[in-house]
Amino acid sequence: MMKAVSTRTWAALAGLLCVACGDDFVPYNRLTKLRVLAIASEPPCPATGETATLTPLVYTPEGDPPVSFTWSWCPAPGLATQGYPCLVTEADLAQGGVTAPAFDLGTEPTATFHNTVDPAILQRLCEGITGSGDKPDCSNGFPVQVMLKVTTASDQLTAVVSLNLRFDPATPVNRNPRLQGLAATLDAGPQPIGDDPQLVLPRRVDTPIRADVPEEDAETYRPADAAAGAAPVRERVTLSWFVESGDPDDGRTGFIENVTTFESAVTNKWRPGSDKDYPPDTARIIVVVRDDRGGVAWRGGAVRLGAAP
Repeated sequence: MMKAVSTRTWAALAGLLCVACGDDFVPYNRLTKLRVLAIASEPPCPATGETATLTPLVYTPEGDPPVSFTWSWCPAPGLATQGYPCLVTEADLAQGGVTAPAFDLGTEPTATFHNTVDPAILQRLCEGITGSGDKPDCSNGFPVQVMLKVTTASDQLTAVVSLNLRFDPATPVNRNPRLQGLAATLDAGPQPIGDDPQLVLPRRVDTPIRADVPEEDAETYRPADAAAGAAPVRERVTLSWFVESGDPDDGRTGFIENVTTFESAVTNKWRPGSDKDYPPDTARIIVVVRDDRGGVAWRGGAVRLGAAP
């Protein structure tokens, strides 16, 4: 039976909800502080004997660049989350006869991960722990976790992402998607958005923005767990739109074959904020594109902000 809720309780709940409605609420897609927006691996899913280069997309406010990077990895899915140490040690792996990279991946802006793990061991790990119903999702390889700690002069942030280790080097390699440029559609037609803020966008106006992602980058592949004779499928592609001023019309757009069009995935609108809400006269936009097999790419640019009409 549903219990009656007192007026005082409703008032308290309303007060809590209004915290998210106040001036201090910052939408997820607005860039205001240190963020790790993505980490790309090349190749996305390294097989045994292959080396992946890990590159982060780090956003920092102007004047507060990163001063240090600390990379590490953990072979146990779900264990290397922020605030919790990896529950598997290098000594555990050595005792089990597993040859693996050192957990410490260095302190450079980019890191390398040389996959030396026997794929037969990875396959056994995908079967899960005896007596436990939990199994890792190994549809794209065995998922390990990579951790990056970024420090600036005034802030620190830890990000964790999955890296899938491919079982068979002969398996076709997933490629990272490409994001070749950004453009705004104005009265004069499409205008490129570059690193140098030359293009002027009006404040408080929805300007169409397009991300140049080749449609063929939504690759066709045959899932590892597909039934014999099953038809190939196309990757799902997701674009995340981040801005320093105002808001994108959609924070995330995507392509799913037979559900959405590719054109709808790569187009959006950006409405920069007023000079009262955002005083600077330039603003950045960053778009991150991901496929559902671990591929990542991004492109950023800057614009000048004109007066509102």
